[in-house]
Amino acid sequence: MSKINIHYFVEFEEYPFLNLKFSLDESLFQKGLCVRNKDNLLFKFVGITFTKNIVIVVFPKGYELSSNQFILRQHIRLLIDVFLRYEAEKKVHEEESKLLTGRYGSAKNIQSMIWMIEDYIENGIFIQRENLYNINGSQRINWSKTIKTQNPIIINNSPFYLDLVTKKNSINLQNSITLIHQYVIQESLKQLGWLFEYEEVEDMYEAPFDNEQSIYILDLAIQQTFSDREMLLFNYLKSFILGSNDNSENSMYLFATQYFHWIWEHICLSLFSNNEEEVLSPPNPYWMVKGKKSLTSQIPDVMFRKEKTIYILDAKYYQVDNAPQKLPGWKDLVKQMFYRHTLLQQKEYSDHEIVNIFLFPKDHENMISYLGYAGVEEQTDLGEIKGYIVSVTKTMELYVWKRNGSLQRDLMRKYQRDEQVGDI
Repeated sequence: MSKINIHYFVEFEEYPFLNLKFSLDESLFQKGLCVRNKDNLLFKFVGITFTKNIVIVVFPKGYELSSNQFILRQHIRLLIDVFLRYEAEKKVHEEESKLLTGRYGSAKNIQSMIWMIEDYIENGIFIQRENLYNINGSQRINWSKTIKTQNPIIINNSPFYLDLVTKKNSINLQNSITLIHQYVIQESLKQLGWLFEYEEVEDMYEAPFDNEQSIYILDLAIQQTFSDREMLLFNYLKSFILGSNDNSENSMYLFATQYFHWIWEHICLSLFSNNEEEVLSPPNPYWMVKGKKSLTSQIPDVMFRKEKTIYILDAKYYQVDNAPQKLPGWKDLVKQMFYRHTLLQQKEYSDHEIVNIFLFPKDHENMISYLGYAGVEEQTDLGEIKGYIVSVTKTMELYVWKRNGSLQRDLMRKYQRDEQVGDI
């Protein structure tokens, strides 16, 4: 297998077309994942795709590309982990599911390959050890088996064994699981080995059995083992085989989404909300037709109260490099201001400060930084919407590690400090 060529990009940023036209699979254009704009092209997805030995990696908006290959590959792993957690805990929309998938079937199989490669690096190929017993061999005497199977002679009322059973540990390199494991690791490294610095992987093994036979062998092994590691390994091997229906070298491998804005919203919800907080409910708009009332809900991404201040957070997946151009427009601004307006009309909250905040992804030396604010000319009673940029890489790390840390507290402190010094 030839050396993998990896190209790194950021979603919706433009790149010279001539530098890339020979690296791109035509199906990327057919699927609308890549679009040409005159002499430039841009990618309309986040994730990984490759055909043969060419890998295209597209990071989310706001990501700052590093010149360090090791860091880049760590962040690819991070992006994959974000997809895996998101798919595991969120009911994925039908449109998303069409892309949150890989050549080997589903996100679960990507997870299988990564786990198996990591396990292989730590433990090597699975080897089954067998006990071989001989009579009068050179190995250690197995007294319990000798007493059970051999007849002694009695000398001075004591048993004396002329034949001794000896025990030897032997490695069976032709074990069926070993053969399956060798082949699956080879195929996994061909697809994802470049993430672990396996640049070139030779075809040394063929599939030892057809899929049906392999599944039967693995099911038997799963029933017989009591080892946690072996149980995981056998199940991941099975998962890989069940998803390995297309082994064509020309197939395009894809693990990506065109809907990272939903993932960004979910990440912000996970990191900036607290399950122990009270549930605040803004008044619901409604339709009334022929005496029948139908409610539609107001659902901010995150809303919480601290003493006499209510914070309403809305995650916005926008590029901010050209701010104030190309930021959220009328529809988004009015919706956020309406949240505030309706809350202030309620007696319970009429004496509260309502703080509207947009959260934008952008790598920065600080976790949270102030961007600017939005308002309406000559309508100060509608309030302002503060814009903050949040490090997209750091938030993905916290999301994958399931640590919301102190982000909510940090955001409030940042807002209060900026208010006091007049920065906002």
